[in-house]
Amino acid sequence: GGILSMGTFLAGVPELGMLFTVFTAIGLTILVTSLVMQARR
Repeated sequence: GGILSMGTFLAGVPELGMLFTVFTAIGLTILVTSLVMQARR
């Protein structure tokens, strides 16, 4: 269960897989950006 089953489910649906990848990339970008901003203070 958990993330693995979710990943398997998304892998079976190309559109959802693409959306998941895009949202993950955006989330990571925002996370890294916020961390860098805090580090510069």
